[in-house]
Amino acid sequence: MAPNKIFIVGGTGDVGSQTVKFLLAKGALLTLFARSAEKVAKLFGAHHPQISVVEGDYADLTPLQNAMVGHQRLFLLAAITVTFDFAKIKQAIAQAAYDQGVEQIVDLSSMAAGWRWRAFFSADDHWRAENAMLTIPGRKRLVIIRPGRFMSTLVQFDAPAIRLHNALQGTDAPQDKSPWISSKDIAELASVVLTEDPAKHGDMVYEMVGDLLTYEETAQVFTRVLGRPITYQVIDPVARYKLFTEKIGLPHSLAYNLAALDLTVLPETRGLPILLGRSPESLEAYLTEHKHAFK
Repeated sequence: MAPNKIFIVGGTGDVGSQTVKFLLAKGALLTLFARSAEKVAKLFGAHHPQISVVEGDYADLTPLQNAMVGHQRLFLLAAITVTFDFAKIKQAIAQAAYDQGVEQIVDLSSMAAGWRWRAFFSADDHWRAENAMLTIPGRKRLVIIRPGRFMSTLVQFDAPAIRLHNALQGTDAPQDKSPWISSKDIAELASVVLTEDPAKHGDMVYEMVGDLLTYEETAQVFTRVLGRPITYQVIDPVARYKLFTEKIGLPHSLAYNLAALDLTVLPETRGLPILLGRSPESLEAYLTEHKHAFK
């Protein structure tokens, strides 16, 4: 049987790099479309026998299209950017893949794409991108992965308040629930779909919420992991917005949604053990591995 050749867009970030490692362990041959071959070498080793690199970016997809010949699968993890139309970029990449004979695309979307249409910028971008790919004439299989809230956002955005004030801060009520999912679980699910029979997964949509916790419960997890009391503090949305824009430097659209978005309607995904072959990673396990960020 010919080896499974997988083309990857977005393989050097958090989820992407973990997906690459899972796929390498499964013996897949990979081609990474990346801005920097040097970064790929730093992440996975220079001259890795299972990895080829095509340098490029969204401004010119010709190198990507030419390099896709001979690949059976595509893992598409495109970053939302203000420079390019997100939906058009994904559609163009998907069209190029199908034109070159790719049989299955696995796309990383967002759980928000399936609810409250156009409620915020990320949901709108992901919904439009999904729809653009689904409506490609004569397309082949398209599997959508829709994660909930990344556990890694606690490291990215909440670590300063926990380090300085021993507080997890947010605009939600203490008993509101947050739909946590780990990058490792997302990456492993992607690797499973990309290495199993494409007919098995067809055009499935896989939502991913691994640990559904109230914000009060989340603070209790921090307390156990860090060995010191961490409380949950409800703060004014305006103050949180100013924190994101003035201290962290986020653009308005992202800062607004982080400060005001209500994610409490998202349920836990009961089918994840079926897909992963194990229970999803708990928030406590994730924070234990990354507790150095909160010291």
